[in-house]
Amino acid sequence: MSKLIVDVTTIKSIEEHPNANRLDIATIKGWRSIVPKGEFTKGELVIYVPPDSVLPSDFIKRFDVGYLKNKHGRVGTVKLRGEYSEGIVLKNMDNLPRGTNAAEYYRIVKWEPCVFEHRKGIARSHRKHVKGFLRYTGIENIKNYPDVLEPGTSVVITEKIHGTNFRAGWVPRYTRGLVKYLDKLLNRHYDFVVGSRRVAVSTRSKKHDFYGTNVYAAMARQYELKERIPKGFVVYGEIYGLGIQDLTYGLNGIDIAFFDIMNTNTEKYLGYGLASKLFNDWGLPTVPLLYSGFWTTDLLEQHSTGMSALDNDTLREGCVIRPIWESHNSRVGRVILKAISQEYLTRKKGTEWH
Repeated sequence: MSKLIVDVTTIKSIEEHPNANRLDIATIKGWRSIVPKGEFTKGELVIYVPPDSVLPSDFIKRFDVGYLKNKHGRVGTVKLRGEYSEGIVLKNMDNLPRGTNAAEYYRIVKWEPCVFEHRKGIARSHRKHVKGFLRYTGIENIKNYPDVLEPGTSVVITEKIHGTNFRAGWVPRYTRGLVKYLDKLLNRHYDFVVGSRRVAVSTRSKKHDFYGTNVYAAMARQYELKERIPKGFVVYGEIYGLGIQDLTYGLNGIDIAFFDIMNTNTEKYLGYGLASKLFNDWGLPTVPLLYSGFWTTDLLEQHSTGMSALDNDTLREGCVIRPIWESHNSRVGRVILKAISQEYLTRKKGTEWH
């Protein structure tokens, strides 16, 4: 999950709403939010609350945003008079210093998707951490960090699929005493583990069928991952299709698209080029590649919107941008960023299940 950043920051620009005389559009970092006309000015220090923040009731009352009560305090993206508005801009009533993350100060939390039935069939005992079977990196929204990628950086842009997170692979066995001795004697150095962001089920499960009956098991079996993935690697993907989320991508069943590989011995992700080659060698499907080349900000709108490359009748959720070569940044950690389609965010009857 990405971090919640309720930033105390300055307004980058103010422009008139093209279709409403009483509204302006404020740009904060990479976000655009509609505000009452004349209430805010360029350079003003404000509190910016991004989408998927959940506000406590006392905050809602104090900052006069009562309309959020009907949404249980959840901030979102809306369309007003033909223009999208992302999050909300508020006066800095407590004069908090610039750069403050006001989430803790105001007890604002990040909205968490609910758990849906496609996780049934997995015992609670499997919703745990297995050493070496790391959860996928949190992908930050590029609108919070619009300057992390410098123009001219070599990047790849892939489609973000609307589904449920998946991981599977071989992780080193961590045993002690007699079991460790037997593992060494029998050359048992790795366990095969399958699961989701919060679930990990290994071959050491006491169940006769360690997979259980769930979509994660189905994908591992369908693509023979236990046989195809070499020891010491974990693959990450997104399961999508009928019964996973509201966007089915035209499928009557389910499928998966892979997007990353980790070396569990070094706990480092492979670069995009090497990961793509290995997925091809292993015969595993990958997320659609939308662009490869030099980064410019114009690419964001072009590749985060429109229809899915998997199905022309399905709305695109967004895209993921990362340098061709693995890179780290002091603010975001691993440089891999997402951009979410505003049309996707404002669709009707959308689901956001784990």
